[in-house]
Amino acid sequence: MTDIPEWLKSEMKSHECVFCNSKADIEGVAGLGIRNSSKHKGKTVFFYEYRCPKCSKIAILELNPMSVEEFVMKMIDEYSNEEVPDVSVDKKANKSKGSGISKEDISKFKKSFNKVKNWDEFLSSLGYTQDEIDENKKIGERERRDRLGGKDV
Repeated sequence: MTDIPEWLKSEMKSHECVFCNSKADIEGVAGLGIRNSSKHKGKTVFFYEYRCPKCSKIAILELNPMSVEEFVMKMIDEYSNEEVPDVSVDKKANKSKGSGISKEDISKFKKSFNKVKNWDEFLSSLGYTQDEIDENKKIGERERRDRLGGKDV
């Protein structure tokens, strides 16, 4: 993962893989985020998803509990000293030329859309193959079954 904050890099020096106890390596960081702590009830934590380069196991590692406000201040402190690049704006690029969709195109779409008899035809008109449509139906049926507690749809 790129663009790892400096403070996280220094914090990681004291961390190790929870499975093989090897020293944490920045290359193993797969994701960053904020969530409610699983260890400290009512606290917010910054966490990172870590895939150990040595044992390949994945762990979610929490950093010190802090409020969202504290986290935001930490981010502001880190990035406030960075230089903001000067961006020039080309005035010609800002002029809108319209959507490029003609009224005839819209009329054709409406006519073809009104001819669609069912969901499968609609998806087919969007470019889905029948195999893709059938697979999505199976996924939808499983999700509905899961929401209903395992009962058949």
